[in-house]
Amino acid sequence: MPADTPGPPTAVQPGRRRVLGLLAGGAVTAAAAGSGGWWWLRRSDDKDAGHGYADSGGGAAGKPAVLRWQYDVGGLGGLTGPCAAVSPDGTTVYIGGVNGTLHAVSAAGAKRWSVRLGDETSTPVATASGVFCLAWENDRGLRKLHALGPDGTRRWARTLGDHGYDRPLLLDDHLLVALGNTDAGGLRCVAADGSTRWTATTPAGPTDTPLVAGGVVYTGCFGDRLLALDASDGTRLWSVPGGIDVGGPVLVATTLVADSGGELNRHGFRSRDGRLLWEKEVSSGPLVAGDDALAVAVSGGTFEGVRAADGSTAWTYESPYRDRDPALTVAGGLVYVRARAELLALGVDGRPHWTVTVGRDAGEDGHAPLVSGRRLYIPSGTGIAAVDVTA
Repeated sequence: MPADTPGPPTAVQPGRRRVLGLLAGGAVTAAAAGSGGWWWLRRSDDKDAGHGYADSGGGAAGKPAVLRWQYDVGGLGGLTGPCAAVSPDGTTVYIGGVNGTLHAVSAAGAKRWSVRLGDETSTPVATASGVFCLAWENDRGLRKLHALGPDGTRRWARTLGDHGYDRPLLLDDHLLVALGNTDAGGLRCVAADGSTRWTATTPAGPTDTPLVAGGVVYTGCFGDRLLALDASDGTRLWSVPGGIDVGGPVLVATTLVADSGGELNRHGFRSRDGRLLWEKEVSSGPLVAGDDALAVAVSGGTFEGVRAADGSTAWTYESPYRDRDPALTVAGGLVYVRARAELLALGVDGRPHWTVTVGRDAGEDGHAPLVSGRRLYIPSGTGIAAVDVTA
């Protein structure tokens, strides 16, 4: 099926941006630059598949993060996960839309193609050979996994049923998807050609997006178990009690940290064999990210660094975003937080580095920033924005 083609760009008026200082713990941490800077924008006239807005690339000196372009898709599809996917060579950004359309955009913000796949699409994943995403039909009543080439050509689609988490995961050159519900379920590994490599049964359907690390798939399930599977063939390595409705874990060094949402407990497990290392009652959460030292949780605008050794709190940060749980990701020793029209960078020690107003308020959107080198892709308005980080 041929992909749609872009319309010609037309100029629009410039937008005014400002860099904010950050107030934390009674001390003001200045952002890396003063206010302002005029950015000239251009807009695509295409009405079918989103609008691109890009700056001229000038006037970036001294800013911690600089808006390069924005692209509107009418709302991001899926409920969780990164806001987009980037091809391995960094030249193409793929965005799933709430209206069922998958979009491909160049790294410069120009539309390449868009293809309608269903009533709503998920956050996609990308490989050198193409792009893959889930699409729902009949008001989320039917779920399919779609494969497209880098040029938007449809390759295949596989029906998965009506239950499972909101996006596929990359498993080497294959795809990992969830099956089932609160009563029964499992995981399926799908090859790039659409064939099934393996299927594994779990005590009930996965509660959240699994974790893939070091050749192992870790997942919580509604059977109140935390499991580890061999990523090559789905063989079960271990299964341990994880607490009521144990969620998807994060890996911190050799410790898995997971929350059980049904009882507000947090657990630490040894990743090698699932041995319980500690258990702690918590009021914050859920866990949203991890790095080599800490897990990070967020609730109602309070961020918490969690020590994997015993579940204790290493630090807390009270953000100004009290009316919602901001979306965040951890990369390169920084915690990037997206809330309203602001992008915040914290160190993994909980100290604020900078805050900058960039892009548009994304409302209640819960998609996390995506890091690609020095480029961040973040939810903005009803689409995404590309932001270059300079600090």
